[in-house]
Amino acid sequence: MSSRRVEKVSELLRQQLSEQIRLNLPEELGIITVTAVDVNDDLKEANVYISCLNEASQKPVLNILFKKTQKFQQMLGKNLSMKFTPKLHFKIDKGLQKVNRIEELLDEIEKQ
Repeated sequence: MSSRRVEKVSELLRQQLSEQIRLNLPEELGIITVTAVDVNDDLKEANVYISCLNEASQKPVLNILFKKTQKFQQMLGKNLSMKFTPKLHFKIDKGLQKVNRIEELLDEIEKQ
């Protein structure tokens, strides 16, 4: 499978899931962003990385996403013309948290 095809599928899944998450999760959980989707080479599984503006929402958001995984997979099956609909695995994108922590540490060093 070409890496270009995997990249295209990853981006298409990111777009579709971003919209579905926006429509299916309660607004009170805050802004939820699909930061990346990593699809494996055979297109049968995908890790979906999400970021929550409100860190306290992370666990409730993951719980809802886990419960709605099958619904999201069915939606993707209907909207995309693919032989297989990837099995979705939702994960928190820790990158933003790490960046924020590094900025905090740098601020502390600067103050000293």
